[in-house]
Amino acid sequence: MQKNKDASTAHKSRLREITAVLKKHGITRGVTPEKLRLILEDLGPTFIKIGQIMSMHSDILPKRYCDELMRLCYDVAPMPFKEVTEVIEAAYGCPFFDVFSEIDEKPLGSASIAQVHRAMLLDGSRVVVKVQRKDIYETMARDIALLNKAVKLVPPVSIKGMVDLDMVLDELWAVTREEMNFLTEAANMEEFAKNNQDVAYVDVPKIYQEYTTMHVLVMEYVDGMTLREYLNQRGGRLTNRETVHFISQILKALEHAHANGVVHRDIKPQNIMLLDNGQLRMMDFGIARISRAENQLLSGKAMGSVHYISPEQAKGDETDCTSDIYSVGVMMYEMLSGHLPFDADDMVEVAIKQISDQPKSLHEIAPEVPNALVEITEKAMAKLPQNRYASAREMLDALDTYVHNPSVMFEYKYITEDAPEKVVKRTMNQNRANRQAEKPAPRGKKAAPRQKKRTIFLPALFGITVAFALACLALCWMILNDSSNLMNNKADITLGDYIGMTQDEAAATEQVVSGQISVTWEQEYNSNYAAGYIYKQSPVSGRTVREGQNVTLTVSLGTQYVTVPDLTNYVQADAEQQLKELGVSVLVTQAVDTSVASGAVIRTDPAAGSQVAAGSTVVMYISRPQVATTTKVPSLTGMSTADARTLLVQNHLGLGSQTEQYSDQPVGTVISQNPAAGSTTKLNGRVNIVVSAGPEPAPEPEAPSDSTTGGDWWSGLFGSGSSSSSTETGTEQGTAGSGDPSQKPLTDWWSSLLS
Repeated sequence: MQKNKDASTAHKSRLREITAVLKKHGITRGVTPEKLRLILEDLGPTFIKIGQIMSMHSDILPKRYCDELMRLCYDVAPMPFKEVTEVIEAAYGCPFFDVFSEIDEKPLGSASIAQVHRAMLLDGSRVVVKVQRKDIYETMARDIALLNKAVKLVPPVSIKGMVDLDMVLDELWAVTREEMNFLTEAANMEEFAKNNQDVAYVDVPKIYQEYTTMHVLVMEYVDGMTLREYLNQRGGRLTNRETVHFISQILKALEHAHANGVVHRDIKPQNIMLLDNGQLRMMDFGIARISRAENQLLSGKAMGSVHYISPEQAKGDETDCTSDIYSVGVMMYEMLSGHLPFDADDMVEVAIKQISDQPKSLHEIAPEVPNALVEITEKAMAKLPQNRYASAREMLDALDTYVHNPSVMFEYKYITEDAPEKVVKRTMNQNRANRQAEKPAPRGKKAAPRQKKRTIFLPALFGITVAFALACLALCWMILNDSSNLMNNKADITLGDYIGMTQDEAAATEQVVSGQISVTWEQEYNSNYAAGYIYKQSPVSGRTVREGQNVTLTVSLGTQYVTVPDLTNYVQADAEQQLKELGVSVLVTQAVDTSVASGAVIRTDPAAGSQVAAGSTVVMYISRPQVATTTKVPSLTGMSTADARTLLVQNHLGLGSQTEQYSDQPVGTVISQNPAAGSTTKLNGRVNIVVSAGPEPAPEPEAPSDSTTGGDWWSGLFGSGSSSSSTETGTEQGTAGSGDPSQKPLTDWWSSLLS
């Protein structure tokens, strides 16, 4: 009971938040395309995702609204840096500077679920931190619950009959929950790295598992460029040799991945990094799936980038490794020709083409490409999975055959006769008929086998859009009202490119002079364009719009320079606020300075008083307590080995080598150590000890001397004994002592002494 009450309270609170956002943006005064986008951003990640889908539906919304909502796909407002640190600290249970020495406040990228920042660990390792938006799970859970309630209010005779909206929302929530678990993405990357550790030219960014949680993902910073950037630098097209090289390395990686049950499902140039050492790095494993069961198929749910997804992904059918093969074929087509096989302004239209259309033949748009490469590309891009290469290895073998014999002919054919028909939107009557057909057969009649229900890509997108419209009925009504001008007999025009013109030059163009477009002029500082030149236009050039379309042209005021203030001894929050008000980005890093209080500014770089361009980055050094890196070595003398080890562990040290030495101390007792007691050493260092082996054993008695030898010695000493012995001894000693009078035979010495 209490749980339901709490849920009801949360829903009411969320509704109040939604109402406040609508009031904030003055919804009663109309909804422009930009205002709609800002409203969706303020409503949070659930509505951002729905807005992304709405941007694909120019059949429902006016095109200018779709163009503006398309910005939600790549230009989502980042969450404040304060919230970034709060998420990190909540995940780790400690201040973020206990883990990172610095974090770049400006994100590398921002999306509906998370955003990415450069950072550095305390040991100096350069990393990338992916941080989930604050409270995103709870917010999206409430939003999905509210949308489910809205769906139940739809009359049965409405458009609801076209698709199961409840199922659509459930799938959206299931997929989103999986995206929000960064441990899954980390596991996918670890698995891929493990499976491809022996593959030449293929590498995967290192995951710092000790710093990775459900809400924070830390991986090494990859210094290189994406394959997309490389393609752009080369004019969008590569040589045959380059194409074969890159495709071969990607296939080798996929061969290992598929053998271990990993289907990437988002193979595209943006997800492949090129390093200076010639290696490739596979990126973004957020939607990859790992299956340990042999030949187990994986649900697609239309995930991945629409220009590279397979037909079965676009339809929401099951996917397997051949779906990745199709994506590789699309990349190969693009590399060889410089064109995507399917493209359109509407993403849904691209998906339809993936399902139904045939691409232009490479023979037509790139006649110089060898026949063998054309055939390999077309086979990889077959509409039906069974008509493609069955595995990455099979496609690799075909490429190897081409390398050894460029004139080879495989005699593959691009199979179209079995391709599915174009997708046609179902009417409500058709759906009703289908539901009637699915009812149980009368008794006595054998029911026809029930066809497996599957999620269809296009109705799913349409359904989510409708669900959103129902939740925000007034908003959608105003949008449609605002679009009434589409009923007028105004012509479609293609916007010209005004970027790089002066304001006078743009005003003199035919489209402006004739009134085909109306212009709103704005001025902003921009360091990349000289003052007086247009550097931004919205909508962008090349867009098809209605006559009379309003176009915003932004004129550069040139580079704005500001003076860095002296922020020494300011608390971090106040210093950051001052710099932000000046229009500069702030990069916070920590340093030790005993003269400055902890949490206060030590200095800035550039230094105080320096002139910097607005938008540039100012590094702000914040004082932090000195972290102990050394410890004193305790005295171990007289302890047992076990007690010594325990004491060392308590002092963050370890036991090193152990040697034995005889002593009067009990056996096993520590008699000396290195380093010495009281000295300073690094944390986790080792202390070597010498242990008593007990008293040294007494020496063994010597064997008695030979009596004969002793007798001869005394005989020689006193001159007694046999003459032969004396003579021999005297002779030997005399010989030994010749040349030295002092070295006389002992008999002579005694004789002279007694005489």
